[in-house]
Amino acid sequence: MRANDPNLRDGFVEQFNLTVEYQLPRDVLLQAGYVGNRGLHLTRFWNGNQALTAGGAATLQARRPFPAYADIEYMDAGGSSFYNAFQTRLEKRFGQGLSFLHSFAWGRGTDNAAAWNDVNGNIYPQNAYDYKSEKGLSANVVKLSSTLSFVYELPFGRGRQLMTSPSRLVQSLAGGWQMAGIWNWRSGLPLTITSASCSACQIGGNRAQRADLVAGVDPAVANPSASAWFNKKAYAPAAGPFGTVGRDTIWGPRLQTWDTTFSKNFAVSEQRHFQLRGDLFNLLNHVNYNPPDGGAGNSTFGVITSALPGRSIQLGLKFYW
Repeated sequence: MRANDPNLRDGFVEQFNLTVEYQLPRDVLLQAGYVGNRGLHLTRFWNGNQALTAGGAATLQARRPFPAYADIEYMDAGGSSFYNAFQTRLEKRFGQGLSFLHSFAWGRGTDNAAAWNDVNGNIYPQNAYDYKSEKGLSANVVKLSSTLSFVYELPFGRGRQLMTSPSRLVQSLAGGWQMAGIWNWRSGLPLTITSASCSACQIGGNRAQRADLVAGVDPAVANPSASAWFNKKAYAPAAGPFGTVGRDTIWGPRLQTWDTTFSKNFAVSEQRHFQLRGDLFNLLNHVNYNPPDGGAGNSTFGVITSALPGRSIQLGLKFYW
C-alpha cells in the first residue's frame, strides 16, 4: 500500500553564499567563496507498518502496528540536508586563441534521508521509527572536485599569430586547427555497508539493513586496491534488526578523466566549411573503478569487480553552412 502525508510540502533550500572576485592580468578572473545550503522539508520514504519488535517471519504480521496490512510505503516531508563548501573559479576570457575555466570545490554534505539520485544509496531508512540514526554523509556529494576546460586555436594559418598569409597548400595543411578538452578529477562518493537481515530479525520490507561494526578493528587499509578496498574484517552481518554501522561511512574510488577534441576546418567559402574532428574520451585510459561490493557476508565483499569504460575514440566530419 502507499500513503501520502496530507500535509506534505515541497522541500526548499536556504542558501548563504559569500564570494569575492579579483581581476588578474591577461583577462583572467579569480573568484573564491563560501557556499552553504540547508535543505528543509525534503521528501523521504519509510515503512509505515514496520514491526515494532524483531522476530521470525511466521509472527511478522502479528508484530506490525496494523496487523491486517503488509508493508505501507509512507512518504512525508521530514528530510533535511546541510552542505558547506569552499569553491574557487579561475576563468580566462577568449583572447589570442585561448580560453579556459577551472573550478574547484572542497565540500561536505550531510542528510538524514537519501536523495532519489543517490548512486550508492537506498531511499529507505533502517529503522522507520528512528530517523536520528539515519544522519550521515550525503551519498551524492564528493569531498574534493576539480574541473578544467579549455579551448585553444593553434597559432598557424590565416588570421592566426603565425603564418598569417600562407599559401593555399600550407593553409590546408597547417591552418584551422583547434584543440579543446575537459579534465575532471574528483574524490570518491561515500557508500553504506549493508547486510542481509537475520532469520530472527524480520520486521518488514522497504528498509535498508546495515551491517554491524566490529569493535576495535580499523576499517581502513594502508593501500586500497580493487581486491581489498577496505578492511572487511571490520564488519559483520547484522546480528539484530538494526546494524551498528552508520550511513555512508566508506569513501569509494576517485575518478579522473581527460576528454580531448582535435578539429581541423577546411574553408569552402567565407560562410561554409568542412570540419574534421577526433574526440578522445578518457584520453590517458585512466582506470576509474566502480564502488566495491558493500554487502557484508557476500563472497565479493570489499572487492571492486567493475570499472567505467576505458579510452574511446570517435571520428566525425561536419559541414557548416
